Amino acid sequence: ITELPREVHKKGDHGDKGAPVFDARPLLSAALQGHDIGLVSEAGMPAVADPGSSIVRAAHDLGIAVMPLVGPVSLLLALAASGMNGQNFAFVGYLPQSGPERAQRMKELESIALKTGQTQVFIETPYRNAALWQALTQTLQTNTRLAMAAGLTLETSQIHSQPVKQWRQKAAPVDNRTPTVFLIGRYAQADHRATRPIRKSKTPGYRTGNRGFVFEKNSAGNVASEMAITASDYRNCGAAMAVAAFAAP
Repeated sequence: ITELPREVHKKGDHGDKGAPVFDARPLLSAALQGHDIGLVSEAGMPAVADPGSSIVRAAHDLGIAVMPLVGPVSLLLALAASGMNGQNFAFVGYLPQSGPERAQRMKELESIALKTGQTQVFIETPYRNAALWQALTQTLQTNTRLAMAAGLTLETSQIHSQPVKQWRQKAAPVDNRTPTVFLIGRYAQADHRATRPIRKSKTPGYRTGNRGFVFEKNSAGNVASEMAITASDYRNCGAAMAVAAFAAP
């Protein structure tokens, strides 16, 4: 096991922040000798939320096959669960630690989100979560949507998405222990004139509207009945369709 140098962890391995581009080729000697090697991160996705892109670049340059492995990525899980724009988003890493620089960066990201509709996604070292949250609620405009997703995939996970004006009236939902993803986006308010009210379905377990289903306590049999297919067919079509489940209040 070989750990990336401390400077790579502190300044990244893209050659920005005044750091020289890290030469990762020596770390791939085993792969050049015919061995399989892996790039593993303690928590974040390597080469995205954590360093590692220098190793991937070096592998490509040396003609070594690169194969990403399937697994949960908190950034996409948080984005999907935030209700914000998932077709246009940017992961911007960490915000500056300095108060004035951090506030300026928040305003820049907010401006992009409000003007273009692009969701801004970022993270923070857990022990600074509370300080970041306080700065966000104090700096952002009241109608900007702010979301947090903490402890994803755990039973204790929290995912909340509300306009800043509502967050200012509540206690901070973050702590200084749990890895958390933060998101900024437009506050898109539904036009109720264009949508029929959700009505109660004849099939017990969920309600229907003119856009789809809001599941409360569903089962394969209930859903299959409404869709006029057998429960077996419904279970077998999971690869071709995705259903979002929502816990009943």
